[in-house]
Amino acid sequence: MAIDGCIPSDMASGNEEEIEEERRLLYVAMTRARDHLAIVLPQRFYVHRQSGLGDRHVYASRSRFLTERGVRGFRA
Repeated sequence: MAIDGCIPSDMASGNEEEIEEERRLLYVAMTRARDHLAIVLPQRFYVHRQSGLGDRHVYASRSRFLTERGVRGFRA
Protein backbone atom coordinates (compact mmCIF):
# COMPACT_ATOMS: atom_id res chain seq x y z
CA MET A 1 0.00 0.00 0.00
CA ALA A 2 1.36 3.35 -0.99
CA ILE A 3 0.46 5.28 2.14
CA ASP A 4 2.61 6.94 4.76
CA GLY A 5 3.31 4.39 7.45
CA CYS A 6 3.60 1.57 4.92
CA ILE A 7 5.91 3.29 2.44
CA PRO A 8 7.96 4.72 3.97
CA SER A 9 7.61 2.33 6.83
CA ASP A 10 6.95 3.72 10.29
CA MET A 11 10.02 1.76 11.33
CA ALA A 12 12.24 3.69 8.88
CA SER A 13 11.17 7.19 9.78
CA GLY A 14 13.96 7.59 12.29
CA ASN A 15 16.40 9.39 10.02
CA GLU A 16 16.83 10.74 6.49
CA GLU A 17 19.12 7.92 5.36
CA GLU A 18 16.46 5.30 6.14
CA ILE A 19 13.78 7.36 4.39
CA GLU A 20 15.94 7.60 1.24
CA GLU A 21 16.46 3.83 1.31
CA GLU A 22 12.68 3.36 1.40
CA ARG A 23 12.37 5.75 -1.58
CA ARG A 24 14.94 3.72 -3.52
CA LEU A 25 13.10 0.48 -2.73
CA LEU A 26 9.82 1.89 -4.06
CA TYR A 27 11.54 3.21 -7.19
CA VAL A 28 13.08 -0.19 -7.92
CA ALA A 29 9.77 -1.97 -7.35
CA MET A 30 7.92 0.43 -9.66
CA THR A 31 10.50 0.36 -12.44
CA ARG A 32 10.83 -3.44 -12.44
CA ALA A 33 7.15 -4.02 -13.21
CA ARG A 34 6.97 -5.41 -16.75
CA ASP A 35 3.36 -5.88 -17.75
CA HIS A 36 1.25 -4.53 -14.92
CA LEU A 37 1.68 -2.30 -11.89
CA ALA A 38 -1.00 -1.76 -9.26
CA ILE A 39 -0.48 0.84 -6.56
CA VAL A 40 -3.05 0.54 -3.80
CA LEU A 41 -4.12 3.77 -2.09
CA PRO A 42 -6.80 2.94 0.50
CA GLN A 43 -8.88 5.85 1.69
CA ARG A 44 -9.23 4.60 5.26
CA PHE A 45 -8.40 1.77 7.66
CA TYR A 46 -10.50 -0.09 10.18
CA VAL A 47 -9.35 0.45 13.77
CA HIS A 48 -8.81 -2.78 15.71
CA ARG A 49 -9.60 -3.31 19.39
CA GLN A 50 -12.92 -1.54 19.59
CA SER A 51 -16.32 -2.55 20.94
CA GLY A 52 -18.44 -5.06 19.04
CA LEU A 53 -20.69 -2.28 17.76
CA GLY A 54 -17.82 0.01 16.83
CA ASP A 55 -17.31 1.38 13.33
CA ARG A 56 -14.16 3.43 13.79
CA HIS A 57 -11.87 4.12 10.88
CA VAL A 58 -8.85 6.34 10.36
CA TYR A 59 -8.12 8.12 7.10
CA ALA A 60 -4.91 7.31 5.27
CA SER A 61 -2.65 9.78 3.49
CA ARG A 62 -0.87 9.00 0.25
CA SER A 63 2.83 8.26 0.56
CA ARG A 64 4.99 11.36 0.44
CA PHE A 65 6.95 9.59 -2.31
CA LEU A 66 4.03 9.73 -4.76
CA THR A 67 3.39 13.17 -6.16
CA GLU A 68 0.03 14.19 -7.60
CA ARG A 69 1.60 14.34 -11.05
CA GLY A 70 2.99 10.85 -10.66
CA VAL A 71 -0.31 9.41 -9.47
CA ARG A 72 -2.18 10.96 -12.42
CA GLY A 73 0.23 9.22 -14.78
CA PHE A 74 -0.85 5.81 -13.44
CA ARG A 75 -4.60 6.29 -13.61
CA ALA A 76 -6.41 4.53 -16.42
